[in-house]
Amino acid sequence: MAQIDMTKCMRDVVLEDPMFGEFLVDKGFPFSVENPITELVTFADVVKLRHLDKDAFLAEYDEYRARGGVLPDQDEPSSNDNL
Repeated sequence: MAQIDMTKCMRDVVLEDPMFGEFLVDKGFPFSVENPITELVTFADVVKLRHLDKDAFLAEYDEYRARGGVLPDQDEPSSNDNL
């Protein structure tokens, strides 16, 4: 399963793993590394604020990566340029 450092700010997480940023956007999160809040918010904060099941969310991210950046309900890869 994907490992996300729960103590790093979201900007650093996504700079290290850009596909995770694409995944967040494809899931409907208003995410952009340009947003200054990403320097303050950690993945632990996101899990808590969004009431996410961390393990299920990361398992879904694993599937997204395995499918080349495609959510299970999408037909083609994402072309978001928000990062």
